[in-house]
Order: sequence, then C-alpha cells, then structure tokens
Amino acid sequence: MTTKQWAKGEVAEALRNLLEDIAGVTVDVLDHRASVSAWEQFRGPGYPHPQLVQDGDDLIAFLYKHGVGRVAHALRVSFSVGVSTNDAEFCRCLVYTFLSDVENAYGTASWAILSASRVARAIAMYTRMPMAFDWFRLVEDSMSLTYEGEPFRYIAVFLDRIDKIAKLDGGPFIALAEPLDVEDALLRQKWTRAVLGSKPLALVIKTAKKKGKQVVGLLNCANLSNNRPTVMYAPHESLLPLQSLLGERNMAIMASSRGDIFVMLGTGMVFQKSQGKWCYLNYERVHIVLSRLLAGDGVDPVGKWNFIVCVLQMSLDLSFERHGALIAVPDRDDELGLLIPDSADPARPNRTLRECIVGLNVLDGATRNLIAGAATVDGAIVLSKQGNVLDVACMVPRPSQEKLLTVIGTNTGRTFEGARSTAAWNASIFGTSIKVSEDGPITIYRHGKLILHVGVRA
Repeated sequence: MTTKQWAKGEVAEALRNLLEDIAGVTVDVLDHRASVSAWEQFRGPGYPHPQLVQDGDDLIAFLYKHGVGRVAHALRVSFSVGVSTNDAEFCRCLVYTFLSDVENAYGTASWAILSASRVARAIAMYTRMPMAFDWFRLVEDSMSLTYEGEPFRYIAVFLDRIDKIAKLDGGPFIALAEPLDVEDALLRQKWTRAVLGSKPLALVIKTAKKKGKQVVGLLNCANLSNNRPTVMYAPHESLLPLQSLLGERNMAIMASSRGDIFVMLGTGMVFQKSQGKWCYLNYERVHIVLSRLLAGDGVDPVGKWNFIVCVLQMSLDLSFERHGALIAVPDRDDELGLLIPDSADPARPNRTLRECIVGLNVLDGATRNLIAGAATVDGAIVLSKQGNVLDVACMVPRPSQEKLLTVIGTNTGRTFEGARSTAAWNASIFGTSIKVSEDGPITIYRHGKLILHVGVRA
C-alpha cells in the first residue's frame, strides 16, 4: 500500500466503522493537525511507532505506513464509562489485526477474504490461545449439522488444566477412555451430537495438548449449580456457574439454540456472533452505566447494587432467549400515572396479570422468574428503584408536551421504526428505560437520549 493510499480517509473510516460496530465505542477521526500533535506526544525513543495508546479515559489509534516516520491519521476511541484493561487489550488486538491486513492486502482481492475473518482473528489473539481461530471455524462449521432433524447445539470448554474440574464436588467431569480429535468430535462423531444436544453436557478440551486428540472428557453443567459465581454476569444466568469455573487462560464456546455463538472467558469478557456479525460484550461496563443512571437521593447503595444486578441479568436472559421486552425505571414513583395513564383504570387491558404482578419485587428470588416471564408480554414492565413492580403489560403513550418541554427542551416527541423503540424513548422521558430486542441487542435510553447499545449492530 502506498503512502498516498494511507493518507486517504477511507482507511481511517474503515477502522472507525470496525471499532464502533464491534466494540460499541464512539470514534472520532482527528484532523491532520490534531493527529500530528497526538503522534508527537506519544511516540518516543522506546516507542517510535505507536499503534494504540491510552489518553486519559480514551484510546488513540494511529494509522501510518511502516518505514515512514509520520502519521496519516489518528482516531480517538471513547468509551461510555472510561476504558478498562480488557477494553484496551481487545481494541489493541483489533487495531493490530486491521493494520496488518491493510499492509498486506488493502486494495487487493484478498482484502474481502481477510475482512470476513478479521474480528475472529482479533478475538483469537485476545484469548492468547494459538488455536482459538481454528476452533471458532470448527464451531461455525459444526452448527450446520443436525441429529434427528435438530440442529447441533452444544458447549465446548477449553481448559489448560483439568485437575480443577476433576476435583469438583458432585463429580461433574467424566473422562473419556480415549481422547478424541476436536475436528472429529465436532464434525464426524454422531454420538456427540446426540449426547450434547439433549443434555446439559459440555465437551472438555485440554488446550495444553498439541493439535490432535485434545477432547478429554465431558462436563455435566447441571452439577455446577452449587459453585459460587466469581463473575457478576454471563450471557444467561444458567451459564454463571460455568463461566465462573473458567480461569484467566480458559474459554468456553457455546453454540446456542438460537444460532448464535458465545465465547466466554474467565475474565468475564464475552464475545457474541449473531446474524453473521461479531461483537464484544463487557457487561461490567453496562453495570457501571446503569449505576450512574439510577443514582438518586435516598437509594440504599447495597439495594441499588442488587437491583442493577437483577435487572441487567434479567435483560441479558431475555436477550439470550430472544424475548423482546421493555423495562422502565422512572425517576419518581408518583409519576406512574403520567407514564402509564391507565395504571389505575378498572377497565385497563391485562388487568388480571397486572394486579397479580404489581407489588412483587425483582430482588426476591422466589418471584424473579415470574416477573421476567411477565416482562415478555407486549408492553412495558415498570420498576421502582427499589425493585418493586409498579405496572406490567402496559402501553407507554407519548408524554405530554409540557413534560417533553421540561425534560428535553422541546415539545416534539420522536417516532422510531419499531413500536418498542418508540415506547422505550417515551418511557425514558420519565427516567431510564431498557429495550430488549427480539433479535437480541439491548438499548438503554435516559431522558430522551440513547445512552448505550449492547450487542450486534444492525
């Protein structure tokens, strides 16, 4: 690639789109003067050609041609709540993979081929497992297989050591009499499709072994429920014990019943491939965002923490199960009548369900599943900051012009393509709203503004 091609804005725009789509960040391409200034600030004798550096709560990525001592473009990468170590490391892997592809193939026929595998290669680099990319491809290939008409869906656990799970109470690990090749187990052995597809079992793959017979046993995930979770969140609550079992050098890959792929790491980080696209999921970042949005006077810190954990995990569960939902948390409980005008109407729709669920608390483990089930009914579920259900299965109309003027400075509302998106925006005028799409992504609004998008972007 020539120096003139590097200077073109299309390369910077391609990297911006990649980071925003995959990592869920905001990226600004700096002008030439700002790019040069940042380049001179961060390069030095021991670091002459930086690719990605941290600047306060942001990251700065540099585009330049190797062998040329000047920068072509710089991009500022901003996170909603500041950058974490995991955020920075994954972005570093993504930028490195992108720049390597640009150097080797930009403008050639190979560029499209590399683009299709770029994110998977970056994730594999992030896991620090040399064969991770090969495993991702095997999992994708295996998902086209069926057994007795049902698609092959399963979990594979990749461990550097198996002595930890071999000693677990309840004996969840069953060693195979003879280890299997990973490709053979996933693509050719029919018994694995029958066994893994019908029971909560996972293949155990020992990563310390060289390429070859790495499948060493089966793990009964149902017997992990007594293990205390060491991570706050997982793609689904049922996966918490499994993800907590993983160490920093371990990984689990799940081919879900909905056709998605989840890569879960012991650090708590998750990657998801849905609708043919990968995305990076940092649930702790979402937790921090919600903790800031739901702050307020008179809110018990411990109670708020537990409330956020319950609401966020419920949202993740609904997303995983592909149930659309709208969760509204108003700033003031006494505005329920403005948010839901028919909340006290004797003739209101779904009255039987609404009277049954109102008053329950999402913090109560005995009723949490009932509340989550009610949240899937058309309409919104309204929760107080203490976790009490204020209403459910209710419609959220457009706020009054007076309320709109007070909150967003204009009396004009907004209408989106989807009815649930419009209702979520309407509900956010009164506080915070969480929209769970039937396709999986989660969107958080507050006071008429989109705050955070979690999941694959359309």
